[in-house]
Amino acid sequence: MTTYQLTFDLSSHQLINANVRLHWREDRKRSRDLRAVAGWQARAARIPGLTSARIVARVTWPDARRRDAHNLGPTGKHLIDGLVDAGVLPDDSDRHLIGPDWRTTDE
Repeated sequence: MTTYQLTFDLSSHQLINANVRLHWREDRKRSRDLRAVAGWQARAARIPGLTSARIVARVTWPDARRRDAHNLGPTGKHLIDGLVDAGVLPDDSDRHLIGPDWRTTDE
């Protein structure tokens, strides 16, 4: 089985957090930008079209404050949509996708 890895270095101004309600215009802009970033990086990494994938999302925080990685679910959703846009996955349904499994790293 071949494994592919993409790393998205995102600032807090690019994230969409489930606990924060953004103005709809800002939310739409971030969504569009996240999809574009994921698609661009997948194409640059030459990840081929896959029939299925398991996604593990590893989050590194800038400090030691307590946080919940799964609150970044909306960010992950738009990144996955970008992978679909790039043709990496046929769609993001359960038939083709396992995850994302959210993990916090200490890097």
